[in-house]
Amino acid sequence: MIATMLKPTSGSITVSNYDTVKKGQAVRGEIGFMTGQTALYDRLTPTEMVKYIADLHGMDAKSFQERKDKIFSMLDMNTFADRRIARLSTGMKQKTSIARTIIHDPAVMIFDEPTSGLDVMTSRSIVELIKSCRGEGKTVIFSTHRMGEVNQVCDDISIIYNGKMYYNNTLDQFKSEMTQSTFEEEFIFRIGKA
Repeated sequence: MIATMLKPTSGSITVSNYDTVKKGQAVRGEIGFMTGQTALYDRLTPTEMVKYIADLHGMDAKSFQERKDKIFSMLDMNTFADRRIARLSTGMKQKTSIARTIIHDPAVMIFDEPTSGLDVMTSRSIVELIKSCRGEGKTVIFSTHRMGEVNQVCDDISIIYNGKMYYNNTLDQFKSEMTQSTFEEEFIFRIGKA
């Protein structure tokens, strides 16, 4: 719904002062949306893939180069920036997907399981990038099943399971209400008690 792919059945959603139903195209320019289902073009390089998305967003060459250099350095992508995507590892492809998602410097970033199936070092660089986006005042919506990441990057937390919301408040409030010893146990406890 935030990405304007579905209309809300009730209520409304506003992104950067644009209603997602009335001003869908404007909203899409303000968001970066990464899901595991979004394919990359195997014949392109990461640089070409990210440039393609930048062009779709109307970025000028100078802005693109500055932003690309920053993102590729943060995600340690320079060593494979000009290799064909088909030849990249899972982690390299995930980094490319994230770079593509944020190249146009969106106000709102939506990451669906960005570290799923990745090694520790790749996961860490992605979490650090997300923290830096948050530090820049961006809104970051981060979906994960890794409870340790929740503690690292979240200000607010929602627990959603099988389409039902079990919790929605600040991370600090969640921690103060915890009755279990770990986030994972608390998650299971909350799902089980409903």
